[in-house]
Amino acid sequence: MDSGENESTGADGAAPDVLGGSGRGGRGSDGGAAEAPAAVPAAEPAAGEALDPTMVAQHSYLGEVDDLEGSTGLLEEGQVYRLPVLPLDGLVLCPGNTLPLRLTFRGDRALVQQALDAPPPLSRLLAVVCCQRSYFTPQLMLQRVGCVAEIRKMGAQGINLLAKGRQRVEVLLEDVVEGGLPLSSVPVRVLPEPPMLRVPREAAAGLAWHPPVLYSAYDAWRLARRAKRLFHSIAPQAREFEGNPLELSYFLLSNLPVDDDARQQLLEARTVDERLRAECKLLQALGTLCCRACGASLARSADAVQMSEEGISACYVNSHSFVHDIVTLSTVSGGVRLEGGPETQHSWFPGYAWQCAYCACGQHLGWKFTAARPGLAPPSFWGLRRPALQAGGSHDMATIAGGFLHGGDGSSEDGDGGWTSGDGEDEEDSLLDSGGSPASGSSGERGGQGDRALADEGG
Repeated sequence: MDSGENESTGADGAAPDVLGGSGRGGRGSDGGAAEAPAAVPAAEPAAGEALDPTMVAQHSYLGEVDDLEGSTGLLEEGQVYRLPVLPLDGLVLCPGNTLPLRLTFRGDRALVQQALDAPPPLSRLLAVVCCQRSYFTPQLMLQRVGCVAEIRKMGAQGINLLAKGRQRVEVLLEDVVEGGLPLSSVPVRVLPEPPMLRVPREAAAGLAWHPPVLYSAYDAWRLARRAKRLFHSIAPQAREFEGNPLELSYFLLSNLPVDDDARQQLLEARTVDERLRAECKLLQALGTLCCRACGASLARSADAVQMSEEGISACYVNSHSFVHDIVTLSTVSGGVRLEGGPETQHSWFPGYAWQCAYCACGQHLGWKFTAARPGLAPPSFWGLRRPALQAGGSHDMATIAGGFLHGGDGSSEDGDGGWTSGDGEDEEDSLLDSGGSPASGSSGERGGQGDRALADEGG
């Protein structure tokens, strides 16, 4: 569809040309957009088959991308390195995440080329940092903590690529030239991952000074089991996660349907148990997903469905370089309206056509994906932009996460205990469940203004 027909609707495929999504929106002041190579048609599932999540995770809409030879080892924790910094609007990358990119701006291509030319151990490494953009000045507002991404695959012309999150880094903002932000060489310090704690044997045997339940609140493995149960309760259709507590904490960070403020708080957690405790609290509060602009109820968190191997949430990039961070849902409320007819060109999901979805308030929410032929399962699903969503009820997700991560207990006085496990661990669960009742209804005056302003710019 032509972008002139509707200024809020994208001009191409899972278009997402709407600028309200996470990603490179608003950037490119240096001009010089490159012509992206034509994508190679993706292999599509046959009629009567279910969409393969591993196929989606390959990002075949980017066309042919080749594995880059070799791999650098992990950077030394605590050391300071100079890396190119790639700022992404509203997108919080964490270790283990896949990041698809289209380099249509000269500045982005220069940053990536610098990473490709760097000597070991910095070769092919970028620091990806969530940012906010001011509508009054050209200055970027970078978050202090980001993630090193290693470029793993690249197309023949060096425009389309896939990167993988590896390690957390602290951006040493005091060393960045104010106003200038020379992103080609920014000092970053690799953040450590402290050892994962277990309940001491003496405490488990009742021989320690404090009761075992107190130690359990810091046992990463016990917290991981609890977090997995909670996640399954709000996303029963998602796959069972396999991995250690550290990997689980990052998996939950990348999959929770909460805004970038809450996810940034989780990324900055100092220890695994600290992050898992905050995630358990967030999982308790999740219920209804609402429009961040107006608070209208859109879906239930239990409607989340896994369409990619990455999980119920993943990042995708459109042909205009905008990276969209979406959560996939089986259904949404009747108040969501569609614009335009189904389009199969540039679809992120092989075999599916897309349509832009909007809230009644006009906020661009995401897309509906419909099977392009009979027999493909599921027949339809929705992909909603995480920056356009907020949890319903009276809870602010960033406040809950921040309260746990910075000395508070994140509890709410009007809560009634929330979810309990019912498997013999109720006493230790109560240590974390001292409030935070399941959220319902709409809430909040916060949110949406920045996203809406970008969406109003059109495609």
